Amino acid sequence: MFGHSQVLTPYVYLVNAATTLNDTVFLDANGVAGAVFVIRIIGALTKELSPQVALLGGTEAKNVFWQVEGAVTISAGANFKGIIIANNAAIILDTGLDLNGKVLSTNGDITATNVNVTSDLSCSSLPIDLLSFNVEVLEERIELSWISLSESNNA
Repeated sequence: MFGHSQVLTPYVYLVNAATTLNDTVFLDANGVAGAVFVIRIIGALTKELSPQVALLGGTEAKNVFWQVEGAVTISAGANFKGIIIANNAAIILDTGLDLNGKVLSTNGDITATNVNVTSDLSCSSLPIDLLSFNVEVLEERIELSWISLSESNNA
């Protein structure tokens, strides 16, 4: 298990097994601008209900990397920060999740259902409210599908 109010400082961490994030994990840059955190998990990553990733001391979500060698499932009510990279596995983001960051999979589906995603990386937002967004790799192409709640100023 991972969490339980642990405080991590900038470093590369290795969790050599599948793990569950419980409670809160604090990532503290101690005032160091651009401090980088890498959490490498050899196995799946799951989160209990309502776990939190809290950023302290100037930590920025764009400098937090979760490299997971397995499936990623982040449960409802969670507050997660950072860039999730799942190697050869699916990522499931559940209803009510607040994500500050991005998700990438090297070879697996990414499923998000009613998730609030923000990012401190430079990008433009779309004038839509999404209910769900799914990415599927089909042979040599990628299929995107989504359901929107509302759309404005688009054709």
